Amino acid sequence: MFSHVFVGVSDFDRALGFYRALFGCLGIEERFCEPQRPWAGWQTPGAVRPLFLIGTPHDRQAQAPGNGQMVAFSASSRHGVDGTYAVALEHGATCEGPPGLRPEYHAHYYGAYFRDPDGNKLCVVCHAASPTADREFFHTRLIDAPRERVFRAMAEARHLARWWGPNGFSSTFAAFEFRPGGVWRFVLHGPDGTNYPNENVFREVVAPERVVVDHPSTDHHFVLTITFTAVGARTLIGWHQVFDTAEHREEIAHFVTEANEQNLDRLAAEVRNVA
Repeated sequence: MFSHVFVGVSDFDRALGFYRALFGCLGIEERFCEPQRPWAGWQTPGAVRPLFLIGTPHDRQAQAPGNGQMVAFSASSRHGVDGTYAVALEHGATCEGPPGLRPEYHAHYYGAYFRDPDGNKLCVVCHAASPTADREFFHTRLIDAPRERVFRAMAEARHLARWWGPNGFSSTFAAFEFRPGGVWRFVLHGPDGTNYPNENVFREVVAPERVVVDHPSTDHHFVLTITFTAVGARTLIGWHQVFDTAEHREEIAHFVTEANEQNLDRLAAEVRNVA
């Protein structure tokens, strides 16, 4: 459909550094760069068109981003969206919407929105369905703290016990072996006084990037993957919870969706207590 897209910039060298970093994440190749003009162009490897171009406006007037205009780039995975978004913010972009599912577009639309250093609005999106889409919950949260500090809120029992669980719940830990294969045994205390014994196993612990928790229940088994992506001085949390069947996922969706969001609210609050 498109031959090319041209985006005006005010500072060519700054914009060139930004887009080289952005397209490096997406595997998009630089076709040419002519600083004396100045302009530069990128394209998908092996393709002739379309081209994405940056340069100063041809009329020599000041660059001005349009309202309601946006260019969206495809990523092959949700992880690619997260990584590209993080690199964009590290290179001067401003956030217009952190990575996450946008089911109002379609069930598998996972995108992030930001503006380049000149204010041009961009999007990176993955349209591919997750292989576990019908039995998973997926959440993201951008937390205003460095990744190492946020990870400590997960790695240290005294902090984890204060934020794990939905609103109104508290925890008492009996065992917490934060290592691959380690056991995490605790009791969740509900706001109505009901106790819920839990036992988890840490499948993976990759500090400060990822934690994978297995909840080996006979009637409520799930695997939870929590990722920690550095976004400058902030941290993007990915929360990917996969159950055994679509039917069970559907049964508990009315509770788990909101409970997971509350968990992330509590994590963000507890991070402020991590020294």
